[in-house]
Amino acid sequence: MPSTETVSHLLARVRERLDEALDPETNFWTDHELTEYINEGLREVHQTMREAHESWFVRTLRSDAGLVGIAGRTYDTERLAFQTGRNEIPLPPDFSELRLIETIPTSDDSVNSINFECRPVEHPDFRINAMAQSNQNARAYYYAIEHRTDGWWLVYSPIPTVETPRVLVIKYVQSPPEVTKMMTFEDTGFEPFMLDAVIAYVVVRAREKEGDTNGIAQAGNDWERKRTFALRAAGPKQSRDPEVVIGFLEDEIW
Repeated sequence: MPSTETVSHLLARVRERLDEALDPETNFWTDHELTEYINEGLREVHQTMREAHESWFVRTLRSDAGLVGIAGRTYDTERLAFQTGRNEIPLPPDFSELRLIETIPTSDDSVNSINFECRPVEHPDFRINAMAQSNQNARAYYYAIEHRTDGWWLVYSPIPTVETPRVLVIKYVQSPPEVTKMMTFEDTGFEPFMLDAVIAYVVVRAREKEGDTNGIAQAGNDWERKRTFALRAAGPKQSRDPEVVIGFLEDEIW
């Protein structure tokens, strides 16, 4: 189950391992410094999980969910709605990678009648339709993801034309969080065993500042153990074993 631990509590756990209680007047490692190491560790562990287990940190959003708090900011999901004239959509602040995009079928549709196909903006399919306005019978749209100075954007080709706005659903990979001492890890997707690995990473960075060779080596070994355990605890990628069916005829196998 995703952790709800506070950052301040995780800092206390780090200090226990460093054997240095919090005292701003005498501390060798400040809370600000350790929080920077925590954010480095979150990025390290996030990347480790994603490289081996692609289904972690996936969030689902619908365009009719209203205002939601994401990564310490308020995001209006209505901005995702698929509607006439809207061919550029700002994605959530924690967006990292799109896994799925689809619209909810209308009341008179038995199945989703709008198809989305990913194309780079320089692809002929995208360019031919880039400035065109679709009609209400259009069923195929090309999309691309752009990273701009203000974040990630979803762009469509051609420009949508629909009788009524359609509810859009996206599934995407969350980026690693950037935390402060006053925050929690709730809604970040990090499990307790992942945070254990983050703590081990922080201790390594702290020992490096201290310069104790033996301490660095011991902390490095612990980081590798916690990292390996996190990989094991995360489990393999979701898969299904193939089914073999023997037919009526000899050597008939499907």
